[in-house]
Amino acid sequence: MASAASIDVSRAAQLFHALSDETRLGIIEKLRNGEQCVCDLQDGLEAAQSRLSFHLRVLKDAGLVTDRKEGRWTYYSIAPDALAEVHDLAVAMQPSKLSEFMGAVRDAFERAAREGEAPVLVTSAAIRPFVRSLVERFRAQTTVLSQAEIHPRARLKTVGSI
Repeated sequence: MASAASIDVSRAAQLFHALSDETRLGIIEKLRNGEQCVCDLQDGLEAAQSRLSFHLRVLKDAGLVTDRKEGRWTYYSIAPDALAEVHDLAVAMQPSKLSEFMGAVRDAFERAAREGEAPVLVTSAAIRPFVRSLVERFRAQTTVLSQAEIHPRARLKTVGSI
C-alpha cells in the first residue's frame, strides 16, 4: 500500500482522472462481470462507438483496463490489481493521525477562546519543542509547557484532554 510520503501524485491524478467520468465508471461497472466485447459495451451503455473508444483509451492509458484482439473484435477487462492501486492511493491520502490530533487541539483551543479562557497546552518535556512548532502554525500565542514547568500550586482548569 502507498504511504502518504510515497504517493506518486502524477499517477494518482491519472487514475482519478480516468475514473472521473460517468461513462468510464459505467464501463468499469460493466467489466466487473468479466471480459466484454466492445459491441456488448456499446449496447449496454448505449454509447456511440467513437465515444466509447475514446473512454476506453483513457481507461487503458491509465492502466485500469486491458484489451485483447480476437478476429475483428476487441475484448476489454479490468486490469488485475488496478482498482487495488486506486484503493491504496485513496487510503494513503486520508488524514494522518497527526492531522487528526492537530484538528482536535485546534478545536479545543477555539472552544476555550470562545469561553474567554487562555489555553495552555501541557505536554511531556521530551516532545515540547515539537508540539510547540506544530501549534505555532495555527495559534502562535499559545503557551506550551511541559508538566515539569508547572508550579505545584498553579491553578489550571482542564478543559479537555487529547
